[in-house]
Amino acid sequence: MFPELKMTPLELKDVITIILSFLAFLISIGVAAFNWWSWRKKSLDDARKSLTDSVVAMIAARREREEFRYQSGDEFGNIKTLPYRIALADQRELHLSKALQVLKTYEHKIFPSYFEYMMLAANLIDSGRTADSVRFYENALRLARSNNDHLASAASRRVYGRAKIASGRYDEGRKDMLTAIDEYQKLAGQRAHDRDRMLEEAAETYRRLIWVEIQADQMAAVDSDLSAMEILVSRITDPGRLRSLTSGLNELRRITGIEVDIKPAE
Repeated sequence: MFPELKMTPLELKDVITIILSFLAFLISIGVAAFNWWSWRKKSLDDARKSLTDSVVAMIAARREREEFRYQSGDEFGNIKTLPYRIALADQRELHLSKALQVLKTYEHKIFPSYFEYMMLAANLIDSGRTADSVRFYENALRLARSNNDHLASAASRRVYGRAKIASGRYDEGRKDMLTAIDEYQKLAGQRAHDRDRMLEEAAETYRRLIWVEIQADQMAAVDSDLSAMEILVSRITDPGRLRSLTSGLNELRRITGIEVDIKPAE
């Protein structure tokens, strides 16, 4: 037979010691959890700041390049300016790579804004990575639609469609760009938006569509697109906008060999 075990009653001080030990254990867990949460928050905040800084730096690099192009004039493409142009391109590529690495490391944890998605996509195209830009334009469009921002939706859908065409998805891209044109025309009929500006954006979308169709050697719809653009341009009453768009239309007509019927505003 096993000897009978006798339970010795705990004294009050022992009970207090156990309770205090348990509370200390809970506190240590809480402190550890708080430290982990603080570290994670700081890590995400640093990543968000790094992404924003990279996008800002890319904008500065693009602006510097455009200023250099303007100041250089006809000499921009000369061999003398090549080292500086390469330096600017490398600078932009560096910041683009940093931004993409942050997004890869913190996938599903930090999310770019609409503007950041648009800038990342634009810089990918500048780097010749048109197919990669499609995903970022798609995310920008998704954000614009979720925010019920029809103007941002039209703007992002226009470049989204253009990127699709440039990456070989012609039918999808053309459909998106035509949808963007419809969106701009709807906005032109709303009091909250300037009518001529929205019609100008719609006509400009046609201009970009025609250019990318020419570049992609997709000429089947160019004639009808030119005619549709011409109709939109004729609806604009602002002389400055009309003059600029008519000039672009004439240039497209000259390249395609199709004569233009409307004249620039005086």
